[in-house]
Amino acid sequence: MNDASAQCCIPLVFCFDRNYLPFASVATVSACQNTKHPLRIYWIFPENLVDEASESRRRISHVATDIRFIPNDMSQLADWNIRGHINTAAYFRILIPDLVPEKKVIYLDCDILVLQDLNELFKIPTGPSGISGVAHPEGTSLTRIPLSKNDSYINSGVLLLDIEYLRKDSFVTRTKEIYFKYHQYATWVDQCIINKSCELRKGILDPKWNFLVLPQSENTNQLSLLIRKQEIAIVHFAGSIKPWHAWCHPSIREFWWAYAQNSGLDRSHLQPIETFKQARSLLLALQKTGPLREILTTHLRTFVRFPRSYLTQLPRFAKQLLTG
Repeated sequence: MNDASAQCCIPLVFCFDRNYLPFASVATVSACQNTKHPLRIYWIFPENLVDEASESRRRISHVATDIRFIPNDMSQLADWNIRGHINTAAYFRILIPDLVPEKKVIYLDCDILVLQDLNELFKIPTGPSGISGVAHPEGTSLTRIPLSKNDSYINSGVLLLDIEYLRKDSFVTRTKEIYFKYHQYATWVDQCIINKSCELRKGILDPKWNFLVLPQSENTNQLSLLIRKQEIAIVHFAGSIKPWHAWCHPSIREFWWAYAQNSGLDRSHLQPIETFKQARSLLLALQKTGPLREILTTHLRTFVRFPRSYLTQLPRFAKQLLTG
């Protein structure tokens, strides 16, 4: 597809609902701080969110100087499938060619941090379909939507989009048709139908542009090394556990919060541990970092939202958990 990198600003798109608005601000700030070229940022969100989005934009205006709103009517997606941490706003990315007045854009999920200049990514030509992304190694085997065995399944958290071509190619109409035909077979609904829509025609990006991190299973020392060596350009906190969850691995959580503080977020946005399942998740992530007493002493403050009865049971529970 045509290379639109000659334009002076890099168009960047985020899609979110009320729940993800604070985290869209963090991702936006990380992109602005680490990209030398000017960014023209589009926020696509439900139309009842304008006032809250305006306040978030004001808080980060010292870093992000050009954020444009595209409030969207949710009714056209009201009956679309919602599953796990995938919400209706996740489908907004499918509508980008119809909503964003640009020729070429970068789309980013809100649970990412940009660590390197996005101009390098923007200069890359898109694939034959007008869409490029990073290959997801397990995607083809996990989706039940029929795909060619020669197709490369991409993660939709970072997409390079030639939306001028996608308009001509009727991408939005075709993808909606695919949704209604296959949505019951999709593992990650929005991602799976995008992959089906562009089957055998996707461009494949260097993995550094969408480095997937599962916070509870990640080797944090290895991650830090890769970041220092500048081998990761965009880190993507995949899965249901996010850095704004108190049960996220502390090393991952604090790395993300360094950017969150620059976006005006305070610790009130940290979602506290409220169930034993969440506590178990944190303790499993920490079990190799030190003795039980040290773990509980260091991280006990993350359990403060537990009912008192939970707190009295926690040391016994943790000991049983960590001793197998």
